[in-house]
Formats: sequence, C-alpha cells, structure tokens
Amino acid sequence: MKYAFFIALALVIASGSNAQQAVGIGTASPHSTAILELNSTSKGFLPPRMTTAQRTAIAATAGLIIYDTDYKEFYQGDGALWKKLLNSNFWNSSATRNWIYNTTDSIGIGTLSPDEKLHIANGKIYLQDNRAGQNPHVIFDVPNSNLKQAGLQFKRSGDTLASINYVENTSVPNYIKIAVSASGTGSDMAINSDGKTGLGTLDPQVKFHVYDRLATEVVRLEAEAPLIQLKRRTSPINVFPVTFSDVGFIQTSGDNIRIGTNSSNTGGKFVVRTGGADRLLVDESGRVSIGTTAIASGYMLNVGGKAICEELKVQLEGNWPDYVFNEKYKLRSLTELKSFIDENKHLPNIPPAAELEKNGLAVGDMQKRMMEKIEELTLYIIDLQKQIEQLKTEIKK
Repeated sequence: MKYAFFIALALVIASGSNAQQAVGIGTASPHSTAILELNSTSKGFLPPRMTTAQRTAIAATAGLIIYDTDYKEFYQGDGALWKKLLNSNFWNSSATRNWIYNTTDSIGIGTLSPDEKLHIANGKIYLQDNRAGQNPHVIFDVPNSNLKQAGLQFKRSGDTLASINYVENTSVPNYIKIAVSASGTGSDMAINSDGKTGLGTLDPQVKFHVYDRLATEVVRLEAEAPLIQLKRRTSPINVFPVTFSDVGFIQTSGDNIRIGTNSSNTGGKFVVRTGGADRLLVDESGRVSIGTTAIASGYMLNVGGKAICEELKVQLEGNWPDYVFNEKYKLRSLTELKSFIDENKHLPNIPPAAELEKNGLAVGDMQKRMMEKIEELTLYIIDLQKQIEQLKTEIKK
C-alpha cells in the first residue's frame, strides 16, 4: 500500500496519450468522472505541506492545492492568485451566487454567524473611491415589485433603532424617511420627492413643515452668532429681490432679539404685513410709518389714521417759555396787542388757521407757544390788578 499511490500515478501518466482510464486506490470501481479516486476509512489524503513563504514562491497554477502550515489552511491556485479554501463554509462565484459566504448566502466579517447578507462585527467600513466624477458612492437598487423600504438603519446596543429609508407609499409621493423607533417604522423626519422636508409629518406641504400637536415648544434656536440670513432671489415684492446680496437677519444680542436689514442693505425697509398689505414700515433712517406706506419727510413717526392713548408725554429740547417772566422780556402793551390782533386776526407768535390747516399742529411746539401766551396773560392780569388797587386808593382819598 506504501507504493500504491505512485504506482497508480504512473499508470495514469502512462495512459495519458490514450483514452484516460480511471484509477482507484482502495477501491476497485473508481467513479467514472474521476481520473483518480482514493478510498479509505482509516486514512486520508495528505497534500504537500509548506510555509506561507514557500507557498507564495510557487506559481499559483490553476487547480494546484497545498496546505499552508503558518495559517493552517488549504489554498488553491486559480492561475494567478492563491485563494483560501474554507472548511464548513465556502465561497462561490457561480451565476446565482456572487462571492457568498456559507450556505445562508451571507458574508460575515468578524463573526461566524452573519445575521444579514453582509455582517461586519467589531470593525468599520472604509469607502474610498478615487475615480473622477463618480457620484453617488453608495447605491441601493431594489426591484420595484419587491420595494417596501430600502435604506440604512443604525442601532447601538440597548438603544432604539434609527433608520434612513426610502419608502414606497401610494398616498404620499416617494420620500426619504428618518425614523427612530424600536421597529424602525416611526417617523421623525421625511424628505419627499418635491424636496419638501417634514418634521413630525410624512406629508410636508411646504419646503419646511413642522408638526407636533403635543409639544409646548416646537422650534428652539440657540447660537452665539446670527441664526438666519435672508438672501435675495427674485424681484416680486413678496420674495427677496435680485443679486443674492445679504438682505437681513434675525439674531440674539445679549438679552435682546434683533431683526432687521443688514448694514450693506442701505435702501431696504423693515416691513410688517397683515391681511395682504404693508401695515408698518421702518425705513433706512429709522423713520416709522403706521397705517400708510408713505414716509413723512422730517418726522420720525407717521400715522395714517387715528391714535389713542391714556397719556402722551412731549419732551421739548428747546427752552420752556419761562423767559416771559424775565425782567428783560418785552411785553406788548394791551394797546399794541389790540393793534396786532386787529391787523393779523390771531395772537402774536401763534400760527394762523390757514397755516395749521395746511401743515397740521405740532403738539409740542404749540404747547410751548400756548404757555407763552398764558404767562403773558398772567402778567397782564397782574398789571391790571395793580391799576385796580391804585384806583381804590385814590377813591378812598
């Protein structure tokens, strides 16, 4: 039996030029598909054994099999490379199986029991694509007839499952769904085929749609710098005009909330609209117009309508008319006053009715002028009282 293998091998070589004959060792009836069959219940076939260095020094002839004593594994040459032969599991590159690992058609890296088609345990995935102009780098291609959800799912042990899915839905256009739930079916965020984003809704109606019927606080913005900057896109009044230059901002400043136009926007106004119309405007100089789009020249506040308040305080920058009580103040005599009234039909330093009808009434200025007249009237009364006292004295005499 010691030389049986070599005898059989010699017989195979000797018959190489003729019709190949099956040779059996340990069997008198070798299988018809085998040129050599070994049969034994107490011994096995021992291929050449060598180190990794010795193996790699040999050309990987197709079909050549050796045993690597460093890795303690079988290797097979494919004509160019040495490929590892597995034990209970296998690799297969047939038409129906494209490099699968084990009989469940699953690939396991770092685990002997893959749960999915590709299962990587205790490791990371590194994707590097140096080809020019390649986009995207990851593609999910699922037959439409089988499509329910296709996407990514993330889970940390002990946490709920988070997923980013493409979802087929007959009532809502196809959309991307980011879900956080134990089953991965809940929806926290959706982006549909129109580019509309929804938080708390799978059917966003505008570009950004937030819905939460239970939350007391829906949106919170926190930042050290401006949170929102507005860009011009088109010319109509209800959108931002052309040029893409910065228009305005909303930001916090200390304990304050600031909203307005940027310093570079020298001609823009801050506008508040209700009912489809402009109701309040603040122009580039800080002048305020309420109830009208007109900005009154020379005034900081313009109200196109009635105004009511419980108290109005006017604080003048000029001198209050106490100068009337100064000894150097020249008070007209009553005769002079009568002559002025007869000629002008109004008090001195009081605008005539025609002027008030045309230009309106400046409350602060008019209060100052009226106080001047009151103080002058007081001086006239005091002077008249002196004359009365003198007449009384003369009458007694």
